[in-house]
Amino acid sequence: MKKLLAVVLAVAVVGCLAACGQKPAPAPAGSGSGSAAPVEKAVNVGLEAVYGPNGDQLWSAYDEIIKKVKTTADMTERASYMYEAEKWIKDTWTILPLYYYTNPYLCSTSLKDYIYSPLGWVSYKYAYMDTGLADITVNFSSDPETMDPALNSSVDGAVMLTNSFAGLYGYDTNMNIIPECAEEVVAPTALDGGKYQYVIKLKDGLKWSDGVDMKASDFEYAWKRAADPATAADYQYMFDVIDGYSDDETCNLNVTADDAAGTITIVTSAYCAYFDQLMAFPTYFPVRKDVVENESWATSASTYVSNGPFRMKDWTVGSEIVFEKNPNYWDAANVKLNSIKFFLSNDDDAIYANFTNGTIQYTTTVPVSQIPVLKADPTRMNVDFFIGDYIGTYFLEVNVNWSFKPGLAVTSDTADAWEGWTPAQNAEVRHALALLIDRNYIVEQVTAGGQLPAYGFVPAGMDDGTGTEFRSNADKWWSVDPADYEANKAEAVEILKKYYTFDEATGKFTDFPKFEYSANPTSGNLAICAAIQDMWDDYGIEVEVDQRDWAVIQTALTAGDFTLSRLGWIADYNDPVNFLEILVSASGNNHPHLGRAQ
Repeated sequence: MKKLLAVVLAVAVVGCLAACGQKPAPAPAGSGSGSAAPVEKAVNVGLEAVYGPNGDQLWSAYDEIIKKVKTTADMTERASYMYEAEKWIKDTWTILPLYYYTNPYLCSTSLKDYIYSPLGWVSYKYAYMDTGLADITVNFSSDPETMDPALNSSVDGAVMLTNSFAGLYGYDTNMNIIPECAEEVVAPTALDGGKYQYVIKLKDGLKWSDGVDMKASDFEYAWKRAADPATAADYQYMFDVIDGYSDDETCNLNVTADDAAGTITIVTSAYCAYFDQLMAFPTYFPVRKDVVENESWATSASTYVSNGPFRMKDWTVGSEIVFEKNPNYWDAANVKLNSIKFFLSNDDDAIYANFTNGTIQYTTTVPVSQIPVLKADPTRMNVDFFIGDYIGTYFLEVNVNWSFKPGLAVTSDTADAWEGWTPAQNAEVRHALALLIDRNYIVEQVTAGGQLPAYGFVPAGMDDGTGTEFRSNADKWWSVDPADYEANKAEAVEILKKYYTFDEATGKFTDFPKFEYSANPTSGNLAICAAIQDMWDDYGIEVEVDQRDWAVIQTALTAGDFTLSRLGWIADYNDPVNFLEILVSASGNNHPHLGRAQ
C-alpha cells in the first residue's frame, strides 16, 4: 500500500514466507538456502526495448516473470524469478529507493488492546481506554483519496477500511489469520490441472451496517467488480491468482456464491500460500451491489454502507471522519469503543500539540524534529512514543515519459524533447541522480527514526521463501557504506559528463533541465526533499518542489501527471512479490508507466 508519511520503517520479518504456485513437494536436502540459480530474461532486449516514452510492449516480458513467480512450485526456482524481476526494475532506474521504513507513532498510555500491524494498518475493533473514555480521536492523514475498498491503495485508507469493513478472514493480535465473516479458516482442495478450490461458509446472521442481511453473493460481486478493468482499481492485479482472471474485458473470476447454502466457492489457478492473507486484505472486502451502483456512495456518511465493527457517522471534508460502533457487526458485543474520530490533517505541529493536550489518542504523524527528543526521553520512549516494525520502502519514482535531454529548460514529455535522446540515456541520468543521494545522512540526520538506508527495492528482512533473506542474495543497487559515498558521487558525475556540460571551476553542470519533485507536505517529506535538493544543487541540478495534498498526489501518480515523486510502499502481505508485482503493465500502481503509454 502507498504510504503517506515520510518518517517510518526498517524491520526484520519473521515467519514463513508465502508463495504462489502448485503446492510444493518437500524440498531436497540443501535446497532451502544459498544463492538462487540465475534465470535468463524472457526476452533479450536492451533498455530501449524494455520501456520507452510511448510504452513498449516488451515490458510484457517482465509481466511473464511475475506470472512465473506466482505459478512455480519449487521455492529456489521461484526465488530466482523474484531476483530477476528486481533486476529488471533496477535496470530502468525508475524506482530510486531511499530507506527501509520504521513507523514512529504516538499512543496514549490509556489506549489498550488495539491491533498494530507491520503491514501498515491499525485496528481498534477491541480497543478501549482504561480511563473509561469510549470515544477516541486518531490521525493518519488528511482526507483519503477514496473510501471504496476496491479503489483504495493507501495505508491511511486501509486503516479506515479495516475498522469499518470485515472480510472473509482477518487477523488476531499476533497477526495470525482468523475467520471474520467466514465460519472457519479452510484449507483448499487440489483439483485437476494444478488448480485449488476453497469452499467457505459464511457465519449465520451477518448483516450490513444498515441492517440488510449479507449474502455470499456480496463477496462474489465485490471481487468481480474490483477485478473488472472498467472499475480501474489500482489493485486489479491482486485477483490474478484466481482462475479466470484477465486484465482485460475477458476477466471472469472462477468465484461462485450459493446464497441458499451461505457459501462461496473460489478456484485458484495454482496453489497460493498467501491467499488467506489476500482474503483479509481491504480490496477483497465485500460491497453491496445496490449500494455501489450509486457512484458517490463512498463520499458521504448518508450513503456509506459497511459491515465491520464501526460505521461511518459523519464526514466533514478537510476536518474529520467519524465512525460509530456498528450494532449490526457480528461481534458487536465485544466492541468497546463508541466512536473513532479520524482527524484529517497533515499539520505535524498541530497534531503533536493535540496529542500532548490529550485531544488525540493515536497518531502516526510525528514531527521529525521531535523524534530524537522522544527517543532520548525514557519517560516517553516505549511509553507513549514507539518505533514500530514496518515492512516497506520509501523511494522516489520517475515517470519514463519525461525526457531529461541536455539543453532543455525543463524536463518534458513532448516529441521534440525526445528528438535525438533515448530511453537508455534517460535511464543513465536517473541512475546518476540516485547515486548523488546520501542515504545515510537522510536516515541519521533527517528522519532519525531507526530507518535503514536502502540498497534495493524489496525491503531488508523479507525472506525469499527458501529461508534466505531476499536482500542478501539480490543485487546491491549501490553501496550504502558511508565510506563509499564519495565514490558514488564520482560515478554519478562521470555518467552525467557524457551528456551535460560540466563547469570544472564550479563543479556544476550548466545545462541540466530543471524538473519538479512532487511530495505531499508533511514535515518529514519536505525535510527529505530539502536535503535531496541540496545534494543535487551541489552539482547544478535544480529541482522545484511540487507540493500536493495526499489525495491529489495519488490521483496524479496514477494518471502519470508527474516527473519525479516521493512514495512509500508498505507490504500488503508478507512476500517479496508484493513489491515486484506493482510494476506489471496492468497495475494501477505502476506509476512510472513502464510498458504503458502516457
